[in-house]
Amino acid sequence: MFIPRIDPEFKSLIPPLSKEEYDMLKTNIYDAGCARDPLSTWNGVLLDGHNRLEICLKFDLPFTTVEIPDITGREDAMIWIIQNQFGRRNLTPFTRAELALKLEPIIAEKAQKNLNEGRCFGGGDRKSEEYRSLPMLAKSDFSDDLSEDPRFKAAVEAVEREAEQFENPETLAQKLAALQREDSAQSRPSIKPVHTRAEIAKAAGISHGTLDKAKLIRAKGTEEQKERLRKGETTINKEY
Repeated sequence: MFIPRIDPEFKSLIPPLSKEEYDMLKTNIYDAGCARDPLSTWNGVLLDGHNRLEICLKFDLPFTTVEIPDITGREDAMIWIIQNQFGRRNLTPFTRAELALKLEPIIAEKAQKNLNEGRCFGGGDRKSEEYRSLPMLAKSDFSDDLSEDPRFKAAVEAVEREAEQFENPETLAQKLAALQREDSAQSRPSIKPVHTRAEIAKAAGISHGTLDKAKLIRAKGTEEQKERLRKGETTINKEY
């Protein structure tokens, strides 16, 4: 049986269940004889379902897993984990704010990466310039980037067949360079800017003012205050 790996950093992003919530989950899984909902994973690492996995392993009960698509790195995985937690109906406003504040540095880092990628792709196609200066290009000149692309292979072969009719080899170089530029432009990823403040506010589901108050309480409040807020025993406005 496949057992997903536990990533401590991923697990730390998830608010723990109360004792009552955990006991209810354990009873439901034990009575059903399995974990009904699949555990969510990315590259074999557990993203959601830590409590279900623990309970199933303890009682030797079966479970299933589902791989989450469209996650390209740790930042995406952590964003998915936090956003998935907002589906929990019993989260208090302060817990939601804490989750949203965990998103802030992650989204900021992702925004910086997007910015850096945009700069990289804004510098032009260096290889095309190099190819343009060569007297003759063969299919092997493109093998580093495009040898596995059947569309590009077929296009190169067509150009090479056509080149047999030309006396000047530079004509072939120009055609291949143009083909390389076209393929490079099509393969560039679209850069989607990430606006940290807007995404944080949307993820929190609370006003900017409330989020700012929660941020101050998280930084300067006592652990007793924060624990009462997490349990819903007091309000952000009252503790601010």
